[in-house]
Amino acid sequence: MKIYVRILLIALSAFLMFLSFPHADQGWLAWISMIPGFIAICGTGTKKGFWLGWLFGSLFYGFITSWFGIFGWEPLVVGSLFFGLYFAIFFIVYGYYTEKSAPASQWQRFLIAPMLWAAVEWLKAQGIFGFPWGDLGITQYKFQALLQTASVFGVYGISFVVVFVNNLIAETILAIAAFGNETGIKPWKEFPKPAFWSGAANLFKMLTAEKGENITLRTAWIASALLIPAILISGQLMVPMQVKVGDYESVCNGKVKVGITQINMNQYEKWHPKNLNKSLKLLEEGTKELVKNQAQVVIWPETAIPQTNPLNNYSLREFLTRIPVQNKVELIAGIVDKNSGNFFNTVIHINQEGEVVSKYNKIQLVPLGEYFPFPAFLKKYKIFDRIGNYTHGTELKIFDTPYGKFQPLICFESFFPYLARKGVAQGTQILVVQTNDSWFHRSNAAKIHYINGMFRAVENRVWLVQCANSGVSGVIDPWGRSLMETELFVQTNISCDIYPYNSPRTLYNRWGNIFPVTAGLAAIILLLLPVLRSNRKGNNKPDSKLQTQDKTKEKDKAETK
Repeated sequence: MKIYVRILLIALSAFLMFLSFPHADQGWLAWISMIPGFIAICGTGTKKGFWLGWLFGSLFYGFITSWFGIFGWEPLVVGSLFFGLYFAIFFIVYGYYTEKSAPASQWQRFLIAPMLWAAVEWLKAQGIFGFPWGDLGITQYKFQALLQTASVFGVYGISFVVVFVNNLIAETILAIAAFGNETGIKPWKEFPKPAFWSGAANLFKMLTAEKGENITLRTAWIASALLIPAILISGQLMVPMQVKVGDYESVCNGKVKVGITQINMNQYEKWHPKNLNKSLKLLEEGTKELVKNQAQVVIWPETAIPQTNPLNNYSLREFLTRIPVQNKVELIAGIVDKNSGNFFNTVIHINQEGEVVSKYNKIQLVPLGEYFPFPAFLKKYKIFDRIGNYTHGTELKIFDTPYGKFQPLICFESFFPYLARKGVAQGTQILVVQTNDSWFHRSNAAKIHYINGMFRAVENRVWLVQCANSGVSGVIDPWGRSLMETELFVQTNISCDIYPYNSPRTLYNRWGNIFPVTAGLAAIILLLLPVLRSNRKGNNKPDSKLQTQDKTKEKDKAETK
């Protein structure tokens, strides 16, 4: 295959995958998006695999994080090239493996690709630059039966299933093409005529016959026909019948009405000192409206009070403590706190008596957004002017209210499953995501952020409430169903009844990301086994030089005699 054809296939694959995410939101495309990429990478080896993988990753991340461009072209280009390297890892390994074996010739070819993919997605979320954006599994958020498997394997298990199907189809196409070349039957020359489809079907039938050319391919399709329906059926059974008809009271304990205030203040307008009173007025009026609708807990968005250290400002502290007292509600609000010269992105809980009961300082800060991860001397360059100066929090907090236990997650933190897992293990009943996504304008970022919350809810079987400054705000039940959600850039106040669900801890909550880590290790073992076997065979062979010397000695002896 010519290199320009491989490049075109890689670009097509990256674009199809992008379309499976919001805005296009065509989740079904995820099931075929990787087929062109797998065909392009087959047999390339490590060098071409690296460049094609990097191209794929850079294009995909350029599409999916186009909102980086809001902050200038540099973050978009650098971010795309950097995260493209993770996909290069995948394609290097897979290009090497496919160079050593024929299409669909070994059962390992059907497992190594999805296992590697799940491991690379997990790896991408690790370290100070961890960025779990664009995980393929989240495209299936509407597929309720498949979504439930996140309670066992997390989002990476869903990515595994999607990549497995893509790879199975790609391996089938490659095997048919190879078999057609061997037999001289080439139906693709008739594309798109009916002869193409009938010819391809006949080749597949010949190839996968009971005693045909490729029994491995036949076994893979049979296994898929059994296992994938089993996964979907088990997913359906995980959702109680009462929940399917909206009867939460039968399976949950108690009820609390939660109110969300989406003030929709433009990011730059909000922080201008002359607009402080406008922000406070919107928050107060929104809270009063929610209380009229019988809200018992009111949530304000991230940095709802647009002034640093409001708890040390007499008028702002009086405002914060007066609101819950006058309205008889529990208030969970986002502020910027200051302590010992350090700034924190903070959420506070104020009870109905006006007491600041608890504070949570954001743990998972955004690198190059909220803090500078490089040596300080580099910050003098203009490109880094807009980076914040926040300090990492160190302790997870659960807000204990009369209506249940709420755990705050601030903005980016809802992308990282470990925070929700840890909190739920300690008793969290309701996850609260407070964010300000107005930075992203009308890109796909706000919707993708909200969708990730669905996976945190399912992974831990808890309710999740998201309160955003400008949207998307909403309520998600423990089975990943969005009960209500707001539009972007509208001022609104919404409330919803929530039923704390004290279910047994899910397998995912207990085990965490054991699946992608184990899958990655298993893929490495499967890749190394042939190498180890060949080395062992080589060690068992007698040394060729010794054999030659022995034969020479025997010949000399014979001549002497």
